[in-house]
Amino acid sequence: GYRLNDSRKMLNLCQELNLKAMVIDPRIAWNLPERTGWEDTVAQIVRDYEGHPALDAFFLQDEPGTSQFANLAKLSAAFRRLSPRRLAYINLFPTYASQQQLGAYTYREHLERFLTTVKPQVLSYDHYALLKDGSLRQDYFENLELIRHASQRAGVPPWNIILSWQHLGYVDPSPEQMRWQVYTSLAYGMKGLAYFVYWAPKEWKSAPAIVDAEGKPARLYPVVRQLNGEIKSLGK
Repeated sequence: GYRLNDSRKMLNLCQELNLKAMVIDPRIAWNLPERTGWEDTVAQIVRDYEGHPALDAFFLQDEPGTSQFANLAKLSAAFRRLSPRRLAYINLFPTYASQQQLGAYTYREHLERFLTTVKPQVLSYDHYALLKDGSLRQDYFENLELIRHASQRAGVPPWNIILSWQHLGYVDPSPEQMRWQVYTSLAYGMKGLAYFVYWAPKEWKSAPAIVDAEGKPARLYPVVRQLNGEIKSLGK
């Protein structure tokens, strides 16, 4: 089960390594604003972490449907008011999500309603395009373009989460495929990159990601280290 001390331990370790961290706390839920006293809950969460120098962001929601945006707008605004130096982070679906998942007729509508309702600090999404059979999702570049233009209109930086781990029908990326994902994202103006995943939980009993089940550097570790170094030299 979740323990607050575990999150604080994680933040302490990050501080030792001069890293910043995003906190995932189970008290944060998209429907929290529907509960009595929810703002007090947000205030308590902020108090639990706010003073830590390694804290960079609060994780609010992954891949919400359009119907969740009104609550997420309230939640995001509350965190930003109480912790203005931290990011209130939400990550969106890719273009291959269904209309039912999106809660909208089109992906473009989904993006516009998110931006106008939630007014996020970043426009983040994930798109895993490399499939085990050697094919590429045909909407990969369309997704990059839609995110790019939406972020430009809204004046918020776009972020992309890319594939770094074999799961479901996705490939175990080669070094060249990692480089391709990074540089196609940069070509479309992405200002933030994340990898799914860095460290797969032991209970998933799966192939290693950037590090293995014990947290030791795996095959992609030097690849990603090299790419991150290149990214830092190219721009903010």
